[in-house]
Amino acid sequence: MSDYDNIITLIEWISDETAWFVRQTARLSQTINQRPQS
Repeated sequence: MSDYDNIITLIEWISDETAWFVRQTARLSQTINQRPQS
């Protein structure tokens, strides 16, 4: 595998991880926003 292929694989992995993190963060913020404010 060339360095270029490694970079592409790394970018794809990072974007997958970022998408997962964004989904988790959005879900968490929804849960917090739905709580009644005391």
